[in-house]
Amino acid sequence: MGTDCRFRAHSPRRFSPAGPSRAGSPRQPSGGGTRGDRFEIPSEGINYETFERDLILQAMEKSDWVIAKASKMLGMSYRTLQYRLDKFNLKKPDGRSGPTL
Repeated sequence: MGTDCRFRAHSPRRFSPAGPSRAGSPRQPSGGGTRGDRFEIPSEGINYETFERDLILQAMEKSDWVIAKASKMLGMSYRTLQYRLDKFNLKKPDGRSGPTL
């Protein structure tokens, strides 16, 4: 009947590298939630810092640089996202140039 709030899109467990969220649960998140949503690490590996920065940048762009919205997309607190924006020196573009690299 109602929406099960445990499977909201911003849940930090939904895209866990360990597999789908709530292992053993008969319910699946709306919109799929199958193993096809799982990120596969390439055999050559990844640069985690670059991956994290790119995810944060995508969330910020999709949320029109509203930290509260982006933090929900990423499943982290507002303060954690603020810290990571500072860590990666990501700032809202002023229209003339992109974010600081």
